[in-house]
Amino acid sequence: MLKEKKMQYQVIVITVIMTALLALSELILSSKSVHFFVEKIPGFYFVLGFVASFCIILLGLIMKKMGLKKGEDYYG
Repeated sequence: MLKEKKMQYQVIVITVIMTALLALSELILSSKSVHFFVEKIPGFYFVLGFVASFCIILLGLIMKKMGLKKGEDYYG
């Protein structure tokens, strides 16, 4: 049990570090030539991707609660 908690903690720490590095690289390596106004906002695509992923997960949870998920013995 303790080993599982330690593993979960390590996964969370690694995920947070990778997210911070990606956000930092987005701010540092942003393109100077922009085609649209939103491209001038630092970290726009990073935030857009994060919000879109969150919405997809939330939509999946709502669909699951609405009855989309079938029981374990559905095919048997």
